Amino acid sequence: MIAKIGSTTQYTIIITGDTNEDGEANFQDILQINKHRLEKEKLEGANLKAGDVNQDEKTDFQDILQINKYRLLKIIRL
Repeated sequence: MIAKIGSTTQYTIIITGDTNEDGEANFQDILQINKHRLEKEKLEGANLKAGDVNQDEKTDFQDILQINKYRLLKIIRL
């Protein structure tokens, strides 16, 4: 994501699957996506975009499955 602040530009680096901004896609991110899916806590902005692992414009159970496969080394990248 890009934000223009005065005469500077600020860039946000999004790590796929990393909804809690700790630098990796892990079980904590799965929990956050599940809370979002169940409408208990909403993901927004860059965090919502990071949670859309399969890039289908939804942050849902399919994204949870992808992160879990990555976590369990069933796939090598998200």
